[in-house]
Amino acid sequence: MKANKPNSQTVALWHPNFRVEATLPDTKVIRTSFMVNIAAVALVLATLAYGVTREQELAGAQAQVAEWDARIQASTPAYTKAVKLQKDFSAAEKRLKEIDGFVTAEFVASTFLQQLAVTLPRLCTIDSAEFGGQGVKLRGSIEGPSVKATDIATAYVNQLKADPLFSAQMQSVMLNSITRDLSDTRMTFEIEMKLKGSK
Repeated sequence: MKANKPNSQTVALWHPNFRVEATLPDTKVIRTSFMVNIAAVALVLATLAYGVTREQELAGAQAQVAEWDARIQASTPAYTKAVKLQKDFSAAEKRLKEIDGFVTAEFVASTFLQQLAVTLPRLCTIDSAEFGGQGVKLRGSIEGPSVKATDIATAYVNQLKADPLFSAQMQSVMLNSITRDLSDTRMTFEIEMKLKGSK
């Protein structure tokens, strides 16, 4: 064996081959892989922070909704009571206005009823007289067949319009309805008399 025989497998280069970039050492101050890792970690952290923020906002919104629901539940009985009181007050106010209009109007119920009895035709009956702030609604019945009863009701309306007492107080007198009664022996009617100055 010769001691000075060169090893054929050993390649001794005294400087790198600059033409082969793969063999060159990485001389960058900050490696590319490090920057990629930093960017990936930053992206993951930003995503996590965004997710946590959104979860906190959602939890806050849910807590606020729950608080509002609790307030609504707590105030519902008081609100229902207030609505009922408002309806009762409106109904009482309407009734008081009707009474006030009836009392302050130049209208005497006893005189009106007396004159109504005088003008009432034969076979005609007044069942009720409803007084209100707007005027009077007369409900009654007429004995006889339909055609005759209709003629009597129409003539009675014309008589009320022509009456001096009623014409001085009423702006209109009209027959609202006339229908056959279930007994089939009479017709029921409704006459509305509006006071002057009412709408």
